[in-house]
Amino acid sequence: MNLRRTMVSAVLAVLACNAAAADNDCPDCFPKRWIYYGGNVTTPGNFSTLKKLIADAAANGYNGIALNAGGDAGYHVLLKGDSGKAAALRRNLAELIALGVEHGVELIPVGGSPAVPVTVDPNLVEALPATTPFTVRNKVATASDANLVENGDFASDAGWHRDNAWVKFDPNNDHGGGSGSMKMSPAASGPHRNARLYRRFDLAPHKAYRVTFWLKASAGYPTSKLTAQILGEDSGQPVYRNMTSRLGWGTRPDGSWNEAGNSDRSMFAPGQGWKKYELDFNTGNYSWVMFYLANQSGGDPSTAVWVDDIALREIGLAHPVRRASLPLVVKGRDGTVYREGADYTVGVEQLKIPGGSRIRDGQVLDVAWYQSAVNMTVRFGTPATSCVDDYFDIQKAYYDELNKIFGGKFSGAKTDRYFMYYDEIRVMNWDPSCKPKPKTAGEYLARTVNGVGARLTGYRRPVEKLVWNDMFDPTMNAVPRYWQVNGDLSKSSVPLDSSFVIVNWAGEGRTGGADDANRRVSLKRFAEPGHRQVVALYYDSLSSVDNWLGVLGKQPPRGLDGIMYTSWTDNYSGYAHLADTADKIRSRLPGRWPAKQR
Repeated sequence: MNLRRTMVSAVLAVLACNAAAADNDCPDCFPKRWIYYGGNVTTPGNFSTLKKLIADAAANGYNGIALNAGGDAGYHVLLKGDSGKAAALRRNLAELIALGVEHGVELIPVGGSPAVPVTVDPNLVEALPATTPFTVRNKVATASDANLVENGDFASDAGWHRDNAWVKFDPNNDHGGGSGSMKMSPAASGPHRNARLYRRFDLAPHKAYRVTFWLKASAGYPTSKLTAQILGEDSGQPVYRNMTSRLGWGTRPDGSWNEAGNSDRSMFAPGQGWKKYELDFNTGNYSWVMFYLANQSGGDPSTAVWVDDIALREIGLAHPVRRASLPLVVKGRDGTVYREGADYTVGVEQLKIPGGSRIRDGQVLDVAWYQSAVNMTVRFGTPATSCVDDYFDIQKAYYDELNKIFGGKFSGAKTDRYFMYYDEIRVMNWDPSCKPKPKTAGEYLARTVNGVGARLTGYRRPVEKLVWNDMFDPTMNAVPRYWQVNGDLSKSSVPLDSSFVIVNWAGEGRTGGADDANRRVSLKRFAEPGHRQVVALYYDSLSSVDNWLGVLGKQPPRGLDGIMYTSWTDNYSGYAHLADTADKIRSRLPGRWPAKQR
């Protein structure tokens, strides 16, 4: 056994020496030759994958792995003290870091998304303003129960639109009213696979609504593929698209979220009879929306889902968020502002009127409140507001824990590194308390990221900070209207601090000429103010590596700091082309990657 350990240690020492020698023998090599990995490192499968990945990285000239510990054992559990998950995470990270040191492969923590503070204080979550008229009846005030959908029971298909023959009116199947329903079947193949039922609703900005609908599915129907989404006006941007559950997420009678999303097999299964579903949304800054039910994946056209009794109702005080900056205000139509406690108490989607209240039966009240953004874009991971100091305090405490684990472990680096996960942030900038008030969403975001970065001091070594490009890039998500972001992301009078290294994934894994043009524009945009950049290529498409290398040319642009092989799978299949990618870089960019090991 001791002999075996000695042999293993000797092999690891050779690998580590080879990794160091590779950099010494290649003075022009990219300093960052990284791999991206995201997954729950406390599960045995992912843990084994990462150990293999570290060895294969070293063998192919890579010298770092950007590690995003996800799932229910993500880095956020480190803020929960000595919980079992935190202990398991620390234990596995210690072993992986030691293995990385032995192989000359640095592990770089990826984390600190805007959602982290919500894991500590859920009341910091982003929330959208809403004003709802409540009517008092028998000492209880509620929103109107009026259904805003005409022909939601499909007495015919009037008012509804559909893509093609895969969506049709079925007079022989209905939820119970005897009027029929709409039948949607997946197409077997071909370019016109969309099976969408959709309709425009003219509403009003800053209003909260609940959509309800009934579904029945035949045996074999791919229930997990049915999608509900709501797009704002003609922007093409989602007001509601739940990336955790395609069909949205409903609410319990007690006002809390259902345990599972509507798409979960426990909620929606092939072969089931009629069942009711619901989802809540907020119009945000939009005055009209397009509602879609869609099956956009191929499948067996002999299977089907039926939809009936679609209803849309205005709601109030559904998943409300209350904090000092987000007050609940109840007014009468004469302008009287009523007092909580004396004039009303707050219940589940209602106000209760106590004895002695100034509010009278039959009175109409305007209730101004804030609706949680949870489930409008995702169930878990909704951002917090950065308008409060707690946001930055929690982010600092989060990185303090990461620095204890990763800091100073890799002697070959002069700094510690932290890859801040500000990417595809789909709701932000709604809290009115930010001071100074951001002129644009772009300014809000830049101030947020700069503010977190400025607090990362006081460690044994300086911290090099990295961030994805997309939220600061007009070729990607820095656009005038983006999902439920309040304001224009394309403009900011506050620049992102130039010390941030930009990890650029423009074009993803696509191979079109327009994608290459966007890559060139994106690289230039960040090079001009002095950002160093790392190109995130591969994106589960080996052919796209050639596109990126063609864009870089024989003389990569100023400030190009490295290349990161990027896959979005947490099993080893996504890393099957490590060697192929390294070979392509050696061929197209001579001298920028270590020579192949013999």
